[in-house]
Amino acid sequence: MTLADDAWIAPAPGSPTRWELTHHILTVAYMRRGEDELGQRARPVLEQLRDETGESALLIVPDVRNFIVVDSTDSRQMLRTSVSIGLVVPANGSATGRCVVPYFEPERQAQLMGGRPDEALLEHFRLSCERGYSVSNEVVIEGVSHEGATTIAAPIFDAAGHPTGTVAITGPTDRLTPERQAEVGPMVAAAGRSLSRGRPRGTFF
Repeated sequence: MTLADDAWIAPAPGSPTRWELTHHILTVAYMRRGEDELGQRARPVLEQLRDETGESALLIVPDVRNFIVVDSTDSRQMLRTSVSIGLVVPANGSATGRCVVPYFEPERQAQLMGGRPDEALLEHFRLSCERGYSVSNEVVIEGVSHEGATTIAAPIFDAAGHPTGTVAITGPTDRLTPERQAEVGPMVAAAGRSLSRGRPRGTFF
């Protein structure tokens, strides 16, 4: 078993192959804050999104095989969904996966999803790309699905058009009704655009 097998390091872009630490080690060490430019820019956006929607707001970035919550700001409402920094978010079944995986190339999609997306997931991809955000009415923690919480996520892109993460809100499903989702979804999408440095290169599905 190597550090790469355990997802502590991953190949950096370019040639020859060099290795870099993944977000996994940063979150485990609780040292993310202030370490990356996106994280610094995202904090005020998360706070504004929380205030506009009334729900907890999250910054989520890709790891080797999953996604990791690297910043969060809790809703001020008494009944809220609270998410810890370092939480692993799976690509399968999550709003984050549905909104950002379509923009990864097929090889990266397979790495995150564990295989090719089925027709039901492809429909989620189409809807997400059309409206600029995705919705999931469950939260998966350590492989276990928990109902009662709804998450809405939108992709973030770098200057070259590569996906670098997502911005999301999460809250009780009873409050985030379909009607409310239609109201706040565009707010989440706008937050994703404000954090993006460029437009997506295209989709791969």
